[in-house]
Amino acid sequence: MGNRPARVSGDPPNFLERLLAFLSAPGFCVLYVFLIWFFLWGFKHKLIAFWSLITFFSGEIIFILIRLMTYRSLPTGHPKNLSMSSFPNHHLFSLGIIFYIVYIAVIPLIRSIWQKYLLIFCMLAIAAILLVAEIKLKIAYPLDLFASVSLVYLWMQIAQLIYTKWFGNLWDIQIFKNSDYN
Repeated sequence: MGNRPARVSGDPPNFLERLLAFLSAPGFCVLYVFLIWFFLWGFKHKLIAFWSLITFFSGEIIFILIRLMTYRSLPTGHPKNLSMSSFPNHHLFSLGIIFYIVYIAVIPLIRSIWQKYLLIFCMLAIAAILLVAEIKLKIAYPLDLFASVSLVYLWMQIAQLIYTKWFGNLWDIQIFKNSDYN
């Protein structure tokens, strides 16, 4: 009674899998980064808002270049309508950059400790569910997903270094005059 048949590649994805695929789509992540930019800019955090946009879009360009240089076919049994490569995983890469931007730019602005931890927990839970869903749907190999996460981490470390080295110089530009340098 409780046994479900094993999922085959022709089965339609369940609601959670469709929802995760929709919400973690790179196009949706563009919307997320513009929302982050809008709120940070509105609260006078203009430098970090500008850094968020530059980091996301330059990360996407780097992603495209890496994808063009490396091509790894999808696992056997993947949905037939997919024509992408397994490494790097675009959904995970884009969402990872968004989560890292939230971690760097938004979480320090939250005053309540429990809200900070709740947001971090939610981001980690979404990332873990996305990892499991990508493996379960045979969209990517587990090692490719962890390599994509490592790629996000590497890019964000470089972006943080760029922010600390050069973004302080942008204070002299008129548009950033009323900004804080956090």
